[in-house]
Amino acid sequence: MAAERPRLTALKQPLDLDGVITDPLPSAIAPDEFTPRLLALLSNALVSAQTQGFRETSGRSTNDWRILAAIAITPGQSASEIADALTINKSQLSPTVNRLAEEGLIVMVDGPRGSRPMYLTTEGARVHDELAPVAQRGQDLLASELGAEELRALNATLRRLLSRARNA
Repeated sequence: MAAERPRLTALKQPLDLDGVITDPLPSAIAPDEFTPRLLALLSNALVSAQTQGFRETSGRSTNDWRILAAIAITPGQSASEIADALTINKSQLSPTVNRLAEEGLIVMVDGPRGSRPMYLTTEGARVHDELAPVAQRGQDLLASELGAEELRALNATLRRLLSRARNA
């Protein structure tokens, strides 16, 4: 009687099923009930739709919007302050800031202790206002599913959780 041939993996290695788990683990986290995953997926979907909308509307990027929006809310912020608020590295932000300045959408002025406060130009404000309705679509989607009070409560909860996560 011939010896049984070993089963082969894709790498043509003998497959020994001893010690291989082929059933779901009882401790596995159900992905559709894992809130951090759902929040990340929702965020990714909203940002993806927003990015596509920015590109179609004006050829702009999400980072363009984030910087213009940050300056629109608080004129005079430095790149470091915006990077901190957006929780991204300043080196990731700098190329976009420099390009926006070269395009005449923002200006940087000399500030205290070597800082470079940034302000929108008239053209920068126009581009901000052109992109704002695209950015608003994600908010509108959430508002269509939640009542005004539920949305306020969700935002308050998310702000508390974000603060706790940043301080953890």
